[in-house]
Amino acid sequence: MFMFKRKRKTAYGEAEVESINWPLIAITLIVTLLACALLYVLLYPVLFGGNDEPEYVIVPFGEDDGDVSPLPPTGTIPLTPDLPPTFTSPPATPVPPVTLPITADTVAMLRLLEQLSGHSTAVSSVVYSPDGRLLASGDRDGIIRLWNTGAGAGTVELYTFRSASNWVNSVSFSRDSRTLAAGGQDNVVRLWDVTTGTEIGSLTGPGGSINSVAFSPVDDRLAAGSDDGTIHIWDVSDPAQPVPVVVLEGLISYVTSVAFSPDGRLLAAGSEDDTVRLWSIPDGTPVSVLLGHRSNVAGVAFSPDGSRLASIGADQAIRLWNVTALAAMETNSIVLEGHTENLNSVAFSPNGGLLASAAGGIEDNTVRLWDPVSGAELGVIYPSGPVNSIAFRPDGMRLAVGGATFLSIWGAQAGGSVQAATSTSQTAQPTATIIIEYGTPAPPTSADECVLIVGDETITTRTGPGTSYDAVGTLPPGMSVAAVGWIRGTEEGFTWWRLTNQAWLRGDQLANVNDLPDPCWALPLLSDPAAPVPTSAPIVPSTPQLTVTPWPTVPVNTGGATCILTAQLPDVNARTGPTRSAEIVSKLAEGQQVTAVGWTTGEEGFTWWQLADGSWVRADTVEFPADCLALPQVTP
Repeated sequence: MFMFKRKRKTAYGEAEVESINWPLIAITLIVTLLACALLYVLLYPVLFGGNDEPEYVIVPFGEDDGDVSPLPPTGTIPLTPDLPPTFTSPPATPVPPVTLPITADTVAMLRLLEQLSGHSTAVSSVVYSPDGRLLASGDRDGIIRLWNTGAGAGTVELYTFRSASNWVNSVSFSRDSRTLAAGGQDNVVRLWDVTTGTEIGSLTGPGGSINSVAFSPVDDRLAAGSDDGTIHIWDVSDPAQPVPVVVLEGLISYVTSVAFSPDGRLLAAGSEDDTVRLWSIPDGTPVSVLLGHRSNVAGVAFSPDGSRLASIGADQAIRLWNVTALAAMETNSIVLEGHTENLNSVAFSPNGGLLASAAGGIEDNTVRLWDPVSGAELGVIYPSGPVNSIAFRPDGMRLAVGGATFLSIWGAQAGGSVQAATSTSQTAQPTATIIIEYGTPAPPTSADECVLIVGDETITTRTGPGTSYDAVGTLPPGMSVAAVGWIRGTEEGFTWWRLTNQAWLRGDQLANVNDLPDPCWALPLLSDPAAPVPTSAPIVPSTPQLTVTPWPTVPVNTGGATCILTAQLPDVNARTGPTRSAEIVSKLAEGQQVTAVGWTTGEEGFTWWQLADGSWVRADTVEFPADCLALPQVTP
């Protein structure tokens, strides 16, 4: 055995004493440590299964690790020593999507931008103001909501109006965007001042519910189509004392839709008698009856240049008519098909390059967009329910859609991707420096120019369309200047005009803000405030010349033709008078044909045909050809 003590002999012959053997202790410890290390190396893989996880070594930045690198664990691949250093890019920066005008080229980019809350029942009518700053929406609970479309955070509600009719069918803005008209179920058209939110007048005369109202785009005329088959037109230059202008008659059923042409010289109306009729304005002379729809006509809309008219109906078809040359009874039209439910609304885009149509039903709750020239369907959007009304914003940047359960705003958006930040070590590309000299804007020199007249106070001109831009000059009161372009929908919601010196001024500060000449609205709408100034005057489209042939004023059967009615129900009652309370004198079997000689509107608002034997049948119980539309209205 080992001895950790040893005997030591002294030099003087004393007895031996014990002492600790330190060298032996050191040797023993060394041997023991080596044995433990050997056992660890041999037994570790067996006891712990061998862990092949890689070893991670963190070396402080800039510290030199010399020529010796730690070996990787078994089963790992060493890093290639010659790889270049890797630099981590900064976090990617989201790029917001860019909203573009809604055109044939951007239809595929249409997206839901906003869902507006507030209406508790179906939205029946939507319309933008001519200056694009406001949106009005009416619902079937008698509520009209007015929205500011130029707010920086989106569309914001301004006012809520309640109509006594308890059901709003139609809303329309005056040409100066200051007056809102609404028609509903109580036979009255009501007027509101949108600058104050107060009701300023009411128009009476129609004998049935008001289904459609429309302001003229060139003057203060207001038209209203009614269930009594008439269209009343007033001059509302003084809303408190409106002046009746004319009452248009000739339709044999409810008037569902009315629209003025862009030059105000025509009025079109759709009816439940399956026809569209046109009158010249202001005298109310009949121009043409448009035939082709196989069921109720629900809506009409003129193209921006006034050359075409679109009509829609319960026959699920869209018809396009050339209104520059019309016969007294016109049947020539282009038919667009694709919807599978009743159509409720139709609208041209502001530049005329798109036609939008809306349907509402069980299967087809879509808004479809068409090329009005080729008739090709360009795109479809799918709101969240049946659609009742659609309207483009005048700048073409938004499409409002109102329906059974919603009011939504759609727009064309591009982008929305993530853009990575570029390395600061890259060489910056030189950019051109544009120097703009904001001198005195040129005054108008001809009647073809857009003349802006400064109001009673000095106007500040700016480098861009907004008060956040730098001021670059002033214009004294009463000064006249020429504009070359305009823009709307800025953060303040105002219209701004671009002058010949490239400066901008705010439109509401002009003396003629409510009476701008036509060349102003023919100027380009600038989507980019920094876009180049046009170098030539805009081309103002000429007003199409109409070939007008009045429709016949005598019954067509006097020339040998007859109006043959065909019963479309198993038992059609023929009565002694045009009312359901009148005595039944005979019954027509389904498919039986009889001759009609005239028509009238009954007490309940239905159209009735007078037969050759003097009895009466209700118009919705029989089918009739186009010849019947020229029969005279008779008094029972």
